[in-house]
Amino acid sequence: MPVFVRRLAMVLAAAAFFAAPAGQDPWIKLTSANFELYTTAGEGAGRTPIRHFEQVRSFFGQAFGESRPNAKPACIIVFR
Repeated sequence: MPVFVRRLAMVLAAAAFFAAPAGQDPWIKLTSANFELYTTAGEGAGRTPIRHFEQVRSFFGQAFGESRPNAKPACIIVFR
């Protein structure tokens, strides 16, 4: 069996092994004025990064001016 096929089989087996438990965690969506956050870590764990991103965006908006006032919210994905 070629080395490539063997490695591909190992990667697919590992992906299936690690993906199985992930199906048990529900995905939730949190939104702010400028961000959408999807997470399996729970609402409390998702609020911290979305606040942080809003603070960073606010800083850059004040420092350099608002360049895209009608921009769509950025998507953030947080895994447990």
